Amino acid sequence: MAAAKITSTDVRRFLLDKPNLNTLMDGVRWTDEDIDKACIDVIDAYNCIPPAIGYVSTVESFPLRYLLLIGVSGHLLRGAAIGEASNQLNYSAEGVQVADRDKAGLFTELGNGFWKEFMEMSKQVKITQNVNALLGSIGSEYGR
Repeated sequence: MAAAKITSTDVRRFLLDKPNLNTLMDGVRWTDEDIDKACIDVIDAYNCIPPAIGYVSTVESFPLRYLLLIGVSGHLLRGAAIGEASNQLNYSAEGVQVADRDKAGLFTELGNGFWKEFMEMSKQVKITQNVNALLGSIGSEYGR
C-alpha cells in the first residue's frame, strides 16, 4: 500500500480551515504542529485497537489516507471542543447577548461522528489485514 502520510493542507482542506473562512479568527484554527501531533495520536490509538495485526503502524506505514484523515479530523474537533467549553463565557451588554465561544457542543458532535467512523473502519481494516495475513491475498486483473 502507498504511504498514508497526510499533510496539514489535506486536513485544512477537508475541514475548510482557511483564513478567509475563519472570519472571527486571525488565520487557521490548527497549526502544522497541532496536525502533526494529531496524526501521531491517532496512529497510536489505531495501534491499540484490537485485533492486533502483528506490527505497529507508523505515519509512513499507515494503511489508508482517508482513515487517517477522518481520525485526525475527529481528534482535532474533539480537542477544539474542550478549548471552546473551557473558554465559553456568555455575556450581555446593553441588551445584546454575546456567545462567541459556544461551539463546544457542535465540535463535540462533529468530532465524535468522525471518531466513531474512524473506530469502526479501523476495526474492519485490521480484521481484513489479519485474514489476509492468514490466508494470503488473491491477485486480480483489476489491480494492474
